[in-house]
Amino acid sequence: MSSDPSSQSAVNLFERAQDVSVVNSSLNVVGRDQINIDHSVHTHVYHDATIAADALDRSDSKKAAGHSSLLEGPIKNTPNPSTLFQGRRSELDELKKYFKFRAAGDPLRVARRSLLVYGMGGMGKTQLCRKFAEETSDQFTHIFWIDGSTPETISLALKNLTGPKTTTSDDPVAAALQWISRLDGEWLLVFDNAEEHIHKFIPPGNSGNILVTSRNRSVGRSTGFNAMEIHQMEEEDAVALLLKASCIDHTPESINLHDAAKAIVNALYCLPLAVDQAGAAIESGLCSINDYLQLYSRCRRRLLDDQFFRKASEYEQTVYGTWELSFQKIESISFAEDPSGLPFSPQQAQTAIGILGIFAYLHHDSISLDIFEAAWTNISCMDPNERPAILDNHDLLWEDEHGKWDELHFKQGIRVLIGFSLIKQGSSTGNYNVHPLVHSWSQDRLSYSTQQRRCQEATKLLSCSVSYRQTANDLQFHRQLVPHIQANGRGYTSFSSGETYDKDECFNFGFVFAHSGIWLKAEELYQKAWQICIREFGTEHPDTLTSMANLASTFRNQGRWKEAEEL
Repeated sequence: MSSDPSSQSAVNLFERAQDVSVVNSSLNVVGRDQINIDHSVHTHVYHDATIAADALDRSDSKKAAGHSSLLEGPIKNTPNPSTLFQGRRSELDELKKYFKFRAAGDPLRVARRSLLVYGMGGMGKTQLCRKFAEETSDQFTHIFWIDGSTPETISLALKNLTGPKTTTSDDPVAAALQWISRLDGEWLLVFDNAEEHIHKFIPPGNSGNILVTSRNRSVGRSTGFNAMEIHQMEEEDAVALLLKASCIDHTPESINLHDAAKAIVNALYCLPLAVDQAGAAIESGLCSINDYLQLYSRCRRRLLDDQFFRKASEYEQTVYGTWELSFQKIESISFAEDPSGLPFSPQQAQTAIGILGIFAYLHHDSISLDIFEAAWTNISCMDPNERPAILDNHDLLWEDEHGKWDELHFKQGIRVLIGFSLIKQGSSTGNYNVHPLVHSWSQDRLSYSTQQRRCQEATKLLSCSVSYRQTANDLQFHRQLVPHIQANGRGYTSFSSGETYDKDECFNFGFVFAHSGIWLKAEELYQKAWQICIREFGTEHPDTLTSMANLASTFRNQGRWKEAEEL
């Protein structure tokens, strides 16, 4: 093999290629992006940035003559936004306000503007920024769009900007960054799908504009950038996207289908990628727009992870696939033997995986850190023989060096999940939210036996968090537990094994519902506890008598005096 560096670069281009073809003397290499080498024109194209070979030759000649300019003329290599792009006007306006036009001579023009656009996978960050670059193209003399997913993709893109020779540095990447920083006028550098490694690729100086998209909000901390979070689409924009992706937006019946489309986008929580792929399912004939929700309710996992849809949009990932990529990164670090150079430790990755598994069987909203602390506190007070075996040495219930619940260990796992936008910080400290579709994915990705195990762990964790104190703080805590107990109960009923709560869980959950004034549910659980006690201990056992007293209390609080008296 040739030792020529340019030959090595060509080899590297093919390493991740999905398809290679030659058409009319043009070599097409397709991976995440397409690279065309047309031998009749001798051009080099990377991420749609075209640099003619004769321009590079002229540039080399100028450098040999002592000129520092590497390229003549503007470069604007932004990929076009999707033809299905809809809405996002408020986000576009916010971007335009941040990167507002600065005339030559404006004293503010010497100050660099940098912004991180972050959010969970599938939210449409890339398409938003492509649309922004398209609408503001005349504002910038140069626009550089770079795949920021790895240091290698960034380096290769920058090397293709400068060519093989420089006069300012032996490092072509550093030379490219120096050249960008010295450009006259307003330039825009976009790192798409970036991670924290991009801080190594920020051009020196204080000029220009930098826009970054990432799932990881910590990129803003590592670079010092301002940050803007992207949320779900507006409902009407999502409806318009669905109709357009279904190819029925201009049909006579599109007005009559509006209500059906509205129901679909709400079921998908207006997540752009999910709506786009629902449209692809309808357009492909898999179902009609009126049948989609029925199919979705039966086959959610298969619809959201159907590999057919990888080709249906530019994103090249299914809805579930985009979150699975994040999980695989966390999982790979959890197996790492050498933690040096990693963004977090293998132990923190394992904790993050454990948290995600428990969160999957709680309600997706307002998951409180207090649940885990209360469970640890109550378990630590139990006789060792009475402690629930399923939570023995559980990764989320560690004890710290002061004999308390190890909150830091737990929060380090939380930080990993927040970094990948798999969970979000809630409105108050110590509360966390999971997007409903991510919540569904976190269940659906597990095997049946693992689902059962995680559900049982969450059940026991909730049960152990209950105390029988009746202070105002306890009442508030028990009311916070109610939606989690209900969501966990739905997980139980999804299994065909016929398993139900044990005696302690019936007692504890019954008390939570009674304390919260939800008497019918308390009655149901106390009834089950009574039946279990009679079956296991007989009618005279103290636990049986306690369950009878609890049941009588629920009757009394509902005004059912006769039934209470009979008990």
